[in-house]
Amino acid sequence: MFTALGGDTAFAMLQSFTRASMEHLKTIHLDAPLSTSQDLRLAFTTFTGQQKDLEELGIRSLALSAEDVRNIGSLPRLIRLDLHHGGDPGQDLAEACTAIGNQFPNLRKLSITNKTRIETDILVLEGLAPCCELRTVALMCRHPGAVTAEAIQRLGCGWPRLEMLSFEPWYRDEHYDYYKPTEHPGAPIAVLEDVALCWSETITEVSLIFSASDGVPEPFEVQGRFKKLRQITVEHCRVYDYQVHRVAKFIAAMCTTAPWFEYNKLAETPDYWYAVEQEVGAIIDGREA
Repeated sequence: MFTALGGDTAFAMLQSFTRASMEHLKTIHLDAPLSTSQDLRLAFTTFTGQQKDLEELGIRSLALSAEDVRNIGSLPRLIRLDLHHGGDPGQDLAEACTAIGNQFPNLRKLSITNKTRIETDILVLEGLAPCCELRTVALMCRHPGAVTAEAIQRLGCGWPRLEMLSFEPWYRDEHYDYYKPTEHPGAPIAVLEDVALCWSETITEVSLIFSASDGVPEPFEVQGRFKKLRQITVEHCRVYDYQVHRVAKFIAAMCTTAPWFEYNKLAETPDYWYAVEQEVGAIIDGREA
């Protein structure tokens, strides 16, 4: 395992290593204050590209571009990747994801933090279709766009074994581009059924931004079923008291067992997800009695 916690330290260490001295390296973590140093980027991509046995790569101190990913080259054994992208709106995240899909086709777990200030469409992940072994996909960004049924269907074609899907806002602290669900209501809650239709047999955790304001399907209309769902993260979603019953009936209709709800328990405004969670559990318990 190679871990570097400082930009200058990382650069010096990367320059000093040779391929022979780091043979069979399995894990690389580069964790330090974000650096834009071209020398560090070149040293890192060169060094990483030499590690053909690499299985885990974590990059928190460099915002990698598609060109950087291509410069690393193929890493056929890489199964876990955690990286930061962008900072420059000119850096195309969709292009970077396509490069990841081509260079690291055996990935199982992927986490991307996108720091560009433009709105991000979840379909930037479509380039990851070659990674058919993906189990976990998490994308955090400053301005996540609304997720559509079509987007979920298109992504579902590429990841048949997906267990966790997360598309959430990213922020550094409470004063920095904080995501407000009242300003960005997200997708209609019905998109959860599209997730169930795509990954009924595999998905265990879902974290999306949605709203109950645009209509909630009735239980008899529901066709998608979650066979293994354990958790729904709704931290950045808003539900109101008059929506609780209908939302609970809709979610319960898709679940074979009651999921755990992750929500903002310290919200300054009323949050009724606790009531939804309790009612979903009661409906499912009553169905099983």
